[in-house]
Amino acid sequence: MVTIIYKGKIRKVHEAVDRANALLADDMFYHAISSRGTFDMSDISAAHVAELIRTTDLSMRLITYIGSPRVHGYDDRDNPDLIHLNIFRADWTLSGIVNTMMHQIVHAVNDVHRQYNFSHGDRTVDGKGNTAPFWIGNHAEQRIDAGTGLSQGMVHDAHPESLAIDTLD
Repeated sequence: MVTIIYKGKIRKVHEAVDRANALLADDMFYHAISSRGTFDMSDISAAHVAELIRTTDLSMRLITYIGSPRVHGYDDRDNPDLIHLNIFRADWTLSGIVNTMMHQIVHAVNDVHRQYNFSHGDRTVDGKGNTAPFWIGNHAEQRIDAGTGLSQGMVHDAHPESLAIDTLD
């Protein structure tokens, strides 16, 4: 099972990590993903994606950084087990943080299972809502928000030269 580890000091991030880890242990979360049927840009079914997320043994480490106030985080191909969370966003909600973490988890699981593709291509957001990373992140956000239908969607940063806030120790 995928789990998220955060050793930083930001209380809201700790709470979001707890909520995300609870979703990752929730059978209903995987049932909802499986029920989706298919994802855009994926060569496997949504049920297969859900099963890979559920069964992949992966400890994701979360670190925070200060980047552009327009972005949520970034993908790190050199360290796919790291979740980079931009804390410079003024509009972070607990559920939005969970969305970003789940989005990054989908990428990390896809990196472990490179024989499949269930990513979303480039860093653009438009037209990507039905890809696995965006849909699963948005679904997690809506679960946290108790079905409000609101979703921030993850806006990607380039691999920034930024100020890291947390260390991995």
